[in-house]
Amino acid sequence: MAELNEFEWELDGLLMGDGTPYPVISAEGLEDLADTATEGMDRSDNGRTSGQSRMRDRAVTITLGPNYWSAAEKNALKAAVSPSVDGVTPKLLRWRPEGEPTKRALVKPRGKPLDLPGDLSEWVYKSPRAFVNLTAPDPVVYSDATTATAFEVAGTSGGADTVAVVNAGSLAATSPGCMTWTITAGASGCVWPYLRHSPNANEQWLLSESLTAGQVVTVTTGRVTYLGLTLKLATVKGPSGSPIPFWPVLRPGSNNIVMGCLDGGFTATLTHRSTW
Repeated sequence: MAELNEFEWELDGLLMGDGTPYPVISAEGLEDLADTATEGMDRSDNGRTSGQSRMRDRAVTITLGPNYWSAAEKNALKAAVSPSVDGVTPKLLRWRPEGEPTKRALVKPRGKPLDLPGDLSEWVYKSPRAFVNLTAPDPVVYSDATTATAFEVAGTSGGADTVAVVNAGSLAATSPGCMTWTITAGASGCVWPYLRHSPNANEQWLLSESLTAGQVVTVTTGRVTYLGLTLKLATVKGPSGSPIPFWPVLRPGSNNIVMGCLDGGFTATLTHRSTW
């Protein structure tokens, strides 16, 4: 999608911000750290140490105006803010802060999605405001642009390719949505392809399959693995030998990502979004 101008916003295709009928005065909940919650059960050893923390849904409020909207402009705003047709699918919110690239989040209406509380004096002087209330079920903020990184092992005896992948954001996102990759087996095939994070080598995805030449493995942003069109069950390790699977995570800054296979060769592309 096209890069937005600085201070420009887009909700479900409706442009807001500078140069539009919907000037954005303020936005709360997007540039701050998301709230965190702790799992309800304490550790059994002392009853005091809290469990694993997780990020909560983000509550987002965008304040528009002051401006006077025509009936058509108000209807366009209502359509953008209202629930999706099926009432479930999130809508895309994009915005570009000063001096930064465009960011994105998936949002749904929250509470009273559109609040037009303008009193008589605001309407008389043609300066009403509007409050857009949203929630982001995935609390991670992503870069709008994706970055593709190529990997290759050209030999026939297996091996690995290590490439630096940069997360320009400030968050090591553990939720789905950050990465996807494809692996295409070389002329000699590819036995047991894998991806791991270095130096956190225990964060590893491994597919125990022997690929023939040209076969393609795809791992989606939802962490689902396909061999061609067939769903496959891949193995994911946890950190430091933990029995709990832990998906490879891109930390802020440069990450050494290793892709390889036990035998054969391949070409691969990893695509990611930076995370905040």
